[in-house]
Amino acid sequence: MLIQRGARAPMLPARVLADRGRSGAILVMLLMGAGQLATFYFLTLYMQAIEHYSPMITGLAYLPFAIGIGLGSGAIGPTLQARTSTRNVLTIGMVVAAAAMGWFSLLVPDQNAFLVLLPAQLVGGVGLGIGFVAATIGGVRGIAPQDSGIASGLVNTSQQIGGALGLAVLAGVAVTATADAPRGMAVREALTSGYTTGMLGAGVFYLAAVVAAALLLRDSPRRRRRAL
Repeated sequence: MLIQRGARAPMLPARVLADRGRSGAILVMLLMGAGQLATFYFLTLYMQAIEHYSPMITGLAYLPFAIGIGLGSGAIGPTLQARTSTRNVLTIGMVVAAAAMGWFSLLVPDQNAFLVLLPAQLVGGVGLGIGFVAATIGGVRGIAPQDSGIASGLVNTSQQIGGALGLAVLAGVAVTATADAPRGMAVREALTSGYTTGMLGAGVFYLAAVVAAALLLRDSPRRRRRAL
């Protein structure tokens, strides 16, 4: 059998990233992934190493996060998307998620879970759920049918890459914060200080996503006409 030689189609056509809004949405998803995975990592360490939760209790303690993501992506996000621009929806979601990271910074050993741990997870889940909806829509909007799979894959892949990079950076930040704790501070307090510092770093990633959305995403012509 003869194999015809010819130009092979690139795995990532340049036209997919040529759209500024799509590139911005993919960057936002990368920053979201950077903050999200690190948050899960630090929360798990806090619950098991500091509060000594069993694996079962730790899993149950994540329910508010799951509920928040469901509310954000299934109800609040689509409602906002129908009423305003993708850029505005992303901004709302990321600001809410960043606020949750600030709430997590109040964690201390032996703290009542209903004061910080559980409600902050619910708020953070809502913010991320809203952001996921908007970033996904921004990443695939206006794409040609033959490129829809590539665009969707880029959105998902950027989240995974962002998670790996964010965890690598923020784990180092947390270790440094723990090592720089005042002499004489108990180990549990020093470790918690490192974890909460890492989660504040996740909040910085979310705020960076707000900046990326503001600079790269634009209202569609249809949306602008509707606003007039």
